[in-house]
Amino acid sequence: DTSGYGAYTSGGYMHQVKQKQTVSFLPLAQALPAPDFLVSDFAKFERPMQLHLGFQALDAYRAAHGQLPPPSDAAAAAEVLTRAREL
Repeated sequence: DTSGYGAYTSGGYMHQVKQKQTVSFLPLAQALPAPDFLVSDFAKFERPMQLHLGFQALDAYRAAHGQLPPPSDAAAAAEVLTRAREL
């Protein structure tokens, strides 16, 4: 109800004040094997799980070889894909 305010003249500034919100997460060791995804695009429903598995496969490759796979290396890409399928 804006009836208690004065007449509008022009211009003015407005800003939104965000309220504090406490958010809790699982420890990483518990969240990696059983992640809880927030689906924001229902057209790509399985995308978050694909990304999760892809990054886990890249991390496994890096742990085994000490570096990420080089660009345009078909053998390294095949190994990452194999690791992703094993997960």
